[in-house]
Amino acid sequence: MAEWVTLHRTGHEGFGDYRRQNASRYHFSGGCDARVPGQLALCPPSFRATMAGHKDTAVGAAIWEDDNGLAFFAPVGNKLIRYGHTSSVEDISGTAKAEGVCLHDDGGGTAYLYVSFGAGAYIARRNAAGTFSQDADVAAWQLEPLDDGRLVRVNTGRYQISICPAGADPFTIANWGSAVAVGEPHYPINALAHIGDVIIVCKADGAYAYNPVSSTFVNLTPSIAHHVDNGKGAASVGGLGVLMPLANGDVIHIDQGLRARSVGPANNALPGRDTPLARITAIGHGGEWGYAYQDPFAGKTRGAGVTGASGLGVAVMVDNDGSFTDYSAAASDNNPSTVVELTGLGGAASADYLYVGANYPFEGCYIEIDTANTVATSGIDTAEYYNGAAWVALTLVDLTFRSIPNCGFARKGYLGWSERDIPASMGLGTVNSKSKYWVRFHLNTTAAVT
Repeated sequence: MAEWVTLHRTGHEGFGDYRRQNASRYHFSGGCDARVPGQLALCPPSFRATMAGHKDTAVGAAIWEDDNGLAFFAPVGNKLIRYGHTSSVEDISGTAKAEGVCLHDDGGGTAYLYVSFGAGAYIARRNAAGTFSQDADVAAWQLEPLDDGRLVRVNTGRYQISICPAGADPFTIANWGSAVAVGEPHYPINALAHIGDVIIVCKADGAYAYNPVSSTFVNLTPSIAHHVDNGKGAASVGGLGVLMPLANGDVIHIDQGLRARSVGPANNALPGRDTPLARITAIGHGGEWGYAYQDPFAGKTRGAGVTGASGLGVAVMVDNDGSFTDYSAAASDNNPSTVVELTGLGGAASADYLYVGANYPFEGCYIEIDTANTVATSGIDTAEYYNGAAWVALTLVDLTFRSIPNCGFARKGYLGWSERDIPASMGLGTVNSKSKYWVRFHLNTTAAVT
């Protein structure tokens, strides 16, 4: 049977296989490749800086010429990767995880690299010599510089923005104007972008443009279906305007005239199949091309809950010391109100497992998180697949893991195998009377997650 493969255009006008990305396959998109937690690759030329102990991906990137020359900067967790003629990994905070990065000045013309930490810490900035300083009273989820020299921040509540005028120091709280609410208070802000001097704010219910005369926002995309992931990864792309990803795989292009239209790959979706296979999580540009980066390895299959041979027939079981609970319906009904309860599951001496099965061998599963785990040092310590006779260890790729506070199931993401392929010896087995191809996960410490 023929296999459909989602391709994406690369920076050097080639195409790559999305689902099976690795160093030996033709897949690089140029610029920042943040597919692997704790690592950042620049391709071409090929370079990888490994962040020991980190399993977070880069939250953004900036090109800046500091005292050591032109370099590429990207925050990962509480560290900063610098790649240029000389490369380094620098501390940018104690325990707070970076949420954004941008270039701006101090109000007097001296250039700095700014990093924001959400509600975790006050904003920080790095000078050209490599020294970081932390502000005492200004916090932000994201910072966005405008072409006229102003700096915009998403306030820590994520429902309002405020603006620091050109020529004013962002480290002085009095320089920030009054907070302005964006849209209805139903959804938080997911991303900031700009077109020239115009602020673009992306939320679940649309892309909002700021009208400075009335100090209000106008929704440029009022007809889109509301979804909490809409706008995540949106970015300004030079002369192209703004590209805003939607949760359904589409992309909205907002041009210089503030006209919004769909340009995403979902326009060419195959009947009965999700296109693309995963949500777009980051946007970039080079020259006249815009580039979209998809959620690493997070392929989703339509019809996963179908029980017959026509679908994957996904089954999910929780074994709590020999007592099984069947969560198959809750895990595949696309209803956020029905959840798989993992709270209290796990512990080094326990026989607790999360089982995931399907009618066919599979290469991983995508996890949606309702209540994120915050128990430090808890996570998956073993992953195994059944080969028809015994359980065999897998090398896990866990994109639900966050380095701070060092726990698994802390965010939605992919659980898969480092080989990023289906084990050749995967065989049928029976778990709680259900015959499937099974994988099971054990938690090293009791977690609190649904």
